[in-house]
Amino acid sequence: MPFAGLSAGSVLTVAQMVAARTSQYEAGEISAGAVAARLHTDNVPGIRAVPGSSPLSARKIT
Repeated sequence: MPFAGLSAGSVLTVAQMVAARTSQYEAGEISAGAVAARLHTDNVPGIRAVPGSSPLSARKIT
């Protein structure tokens, strides 16, 4: 998860999330559209999309 090691309240843009290597994906392997779609479902534990953000960003809440 791109937010691993970041404190609650940290914000990352979709581009930053795509560029991060995770336990599931290499950096750049997942598309920005896939990340954005997942954020819009509001179903990512501990992460919420930042309303009205441009570019689309997400905040770590726990």
